Amino acid sequence: MTDLGIYYLVYTSLATRPMTDRDLTALLVQARNDNERLAVTGMLLYRSATFLQVLEGDENIVDALFEKIARDSRHNPPKVILTGHRATRQFPNWSMGFTNLSGFTEQNLPGFSEFLSEGFNTEEMSRQPQRAYQLLLRFREAD
Repeated sequence: MTDLGIYYLVYTSLATRPMTDRDLTALLVQARNDNERLAVTGMLLYRSATFLQVLEGDENIVDALFEKIARDSRHNPPKVILTGHRATRQFPNWSMGFTNLSGFTEQNLPGFSEFLSEGFNTEEMSRQPQRAYQLLLRFREAD
């Protein structure tokens, strides 16, 4: 951690194929083990083969972890949509919070907004990165 506070990185990516519950469980076990070891926290949302994730911790560690994620063959190259520093962690108790949004309609989602009306769209999230970050924060509050 630097004098700037906790670093965070938000990215989105498309899975190379739809993930099964078993696939997602294996991914979460691996992510939570790695993140606990590295003192990284965050949140992962999954919907219709699309990931939206925030990672937070030491900047060098988060950037190295993201590079590892970028090489993962389970998804196409991820796109960083937002980075920054905050005074404190937003997900302090979660080595990796997770919500699978597949099968939900937008009206059933906590924090429903028109932002999701066209689905979990990586291009829309890229155009409005602060709204994507706010979506992750809303799921933190809903748990």
